[in-house]
Amino acid sequence: MRKFILGITVASLCALAPLPALAGPFEDGLLAYNAKNYSQAFALWEPLATQGNAEAQYNLGLMYDNGQSVAQDNSQAVKWYNRAAQQGYAAAQYNLGTKYESGLGVTQSASQAVLWYQRAAGQGNSAAQFNLGNMYANGQGVSNDNAQAAHWYRKAADQGDDMAQLNLGIFYALGQGVAKDRNKGIEWVRKSALQGNATAITVLDKLGAEPVASIETQALQSSAKGGDVNAQLKLGDLYAAGQGGLAASNKQAAKWYQMAAERGNVEAQYKLGTLYDVGSGISQSYSQAAKWYALAAVQGHAGAQLNLGVIYYMGAGLEKDQAKGLALIKQSATQGNANAEAVLQQLVK
Repeated sequence: MRKFILGITVASLCALAPLPALAGPFEDGLLAYNAKNYSQAFALWEPLATQGNAEAQYNLGLMYDNGQSVAQDNSQAVKWYNRAAQQGYAAAQYNLGTKYESGLGVTQSASQAVLWYQRAAGQGNSAAQFNLGNMYANGQGVSNDNAQAAHWYRKAADQGDDMAQLNLGIFYALGQGVAKDRNKGIEWVRKSALQGNATAITVLDKLGAEPVASIETQALQSSAKGGDVNAQLKLGDLYAAGQGGLAASNKQAAKWYQMAAERGNVEAQYKLGTLYDVGSGISQSYSQAAKWYALAAVQGHAGAQLNLGVIYYMGAGLEKDQAKGLALIKQSATQGNANAEAVLQQLVK
């Protein structure tokens, strides 16, 4: 079940200092509400609601729901939602449906919830469309009907509802209420994931689909492909850590580090060297590790100086040269590299 739609339904106004009336008491009530002067807003809207103004009735329902200027009272919220809903106000119909579904302020009735969801959904309310899909999927208040569930999920999904997109994607992946279509299922789940839906990201993984990159990561990928060295380095870091919606992949990390390293980025040179050093995501090669460490070391990278020094000192993949190795390790230690200082203490014992 969705949360109630709580908030003024007309176009939101910024909180403003007191201004002359815009067009009447309803608009004055909006100004008061947005200024958090709830008692004034209530006082302005209550007479209008009593006279039959559907928007004012709905807003009173919200204020009772939120306990704004009045004590929180589900029964009063239901009373005002019902008056607005009877006049065809879609948001009130949706909120009234949630009250019937939950049994807050009214006797719980799944069939009544369905009735009000249907009325709101028919007017294009995406939250009601999603909830109506759930009612059909779960057989609550109506007979189970996955085709109808998929129909309403699609209506809400087309309006950008992330949960509807997720459920519709699952329906396609399973062939539930629609013809089975794994690719179409992944497409809908991916749309949900792109909105930050954590469950959708998990479902994508279970479907064996490529993980979805965050919006920020997609922008970074575009910059990296365009030759931005800093973006290439950052993208390598995201792949190495499995962050930004990307699956951890040292192979991909090495690819982007190499692009940045070849253009002289010292941090990328060092990180590419470490991947060659241990053979992670790339074939192990001390000579290649030494090559990239050396390029970073001459630029003063303390970590590269230490690692290159160890390679020379041990003669791993290079001709052994302990004097050169010690000199590099000392350069690193001079920069305050604690690991280099620890290595020196071990070597001079």
